[in-house]
Amino acid sequence: MQHSLLKKSIVEALGTFALLFAATGVIINKSFDLLGIALAPGIVVAILIVTSGHISGIHLNPAVSFAFLLAKKMTPNEFFAYLVAQFIGAAAASFALRSIYTESVASVVRNGVNTLAPGTSYVTGFAIELVLTFILVMVIFAIAIDKDNPRASWAPVAVGLTIAVNIMAMGPITGACFNPVRWFGPALAGGYWENSSLYLVAPMIGAAIAVPFFTYLSSGPGRKPE
Repeated sequence: MQHSLLKKSIVEALGTFALLFAATGVIINKSFDLLGIALAPGIVVAILIVTSGHISGIHLNPAVSFAFLLAKKMTPNEFFAYLVAQFIGAAAASFALRSIYTESVASVVRNGVNTLAPGTSYVTGFAIELVLTFILVMVIFAIAIDKDNPRASWAPVAVGLTIAVNIMAMGPITGACFNPVRWFGPALAGGYWENSSLYLVAPMIGAAIAVPFFTYLSSGPGRKPE
């Protein structure tokens, strides 16, 4: 069943809202350690893939949508609609959290915005965010686009765990964003704009690199990239 672009965009906006609400909510309430901070967004994405993946594909990330655009799996109109929906959903979630926890509480953890750890250079942070996004897109493409993969039904687990492991591995260093709107929402609500190019640009580059890399790996004798 083909769903309209409006329905897909609504799902992306609501899904991104849920992702940001969970990902930054567990940081602001300070009730969880790194494991909880990593698992919350991973679980939310897994649930959304199961419940709504058949409607929009559950990108929730401009870098992922950009990869689908470059791979010609979505049209430019779809890409821009998803982009707008994702940014709106992220902003709405972040302002909702500010209204719940108040500015004084949220400001203690800078509204949950991703930041570089002390002593981490911009270049190092950029490289880490690029690699994390590359890994995420490779997993998504391998499980969702590769028609020869017999374990496509494991997509919710694979994608959710990839998000969680990325955060557990690099969260203490860069905040493990690998999603421009994950940074943008809290930054907008809290007014924290440091290293904006790192968190907005590095994921897009990482996604762009993943596309030809996946295409190469998924092609060969007897196979054609989808």
